[in-house]
Amino acid sequence: EARGHAEQAVARAEELRQTGFVSPDLRAAFMATQRRAYSLLIDSLMDRHDDRTALEVSERARARSLLDVLFSGGVVQAGNAVPAALLERRRSLRQRLSAKADQELKQAGEKADLLGREMGTLLAELDGVEAEIRRLDPHYAAVSAPPVLSAEEISKLLDPGTLLLEYSLGEDRSYLWAVGNDSFRSFELPPEREIEKLARRLHEELSAVEVGAGRRQDAAAS
Repeated sequence: EARGHAEQAVARAEELRQTGFVSPDLRAAFMATQRRAYSLLIDSLMDRHDDRTALEVSERARARSLLDVLFSGGVVQAGNAVPAALLERRRSLRQRLSAKADQELKQAGEKADLLGREMGTLLAELDGVEAEIRRLDPHYAAVSAPPVLSAEEISKLLDPGTLLLEYSLGEDRSYLWAVGNDSFRSFELPPEREIEKLARRLHEELSAVEVGAGRRQDAAAS
């Protein structure tokens, strides 16, 4: 049941990503919510020992984070094949969605439900516009919605003797996946706050070594 709720939360987050939030505060709140949704789904999958699917979810979250950076920086844009009117329609829909989402955060009860339904209608319209843009511009489609590789597909891309280490940091638990050309293992790690504390200590210790103030690296051993 928890996995089902987590999958719905991730799907909702994926939809709302398209809004291109105008408000920085709203965008920050959304990104935090999105991260928790992915983290919850990864937790539920690891609890069921479905570590390969958990890795795929982690990969999807990383891909979405990278795309958010590229889109916000204007690196990924539709080309000249897309009519200006269609791009303007998308921009208008994103602004309206952003405004509705901002209002929804400040409401409760029936008003929030009504705003949620209105957002659903706008999202459906935006989905259609995005689909048309991707149809007209295959290059934009390939960059804006890249496929996520499975654990097996990642393994096939690695040379013999090469090991990929992927981390997922969470509030309660963190995870490490070690993927090789012919191997796959997963490990449970401490919460994010503990790992970040050790990382800061290691940085301080390495900085001290650089200036000749000592050579102990207790944090690295931890």
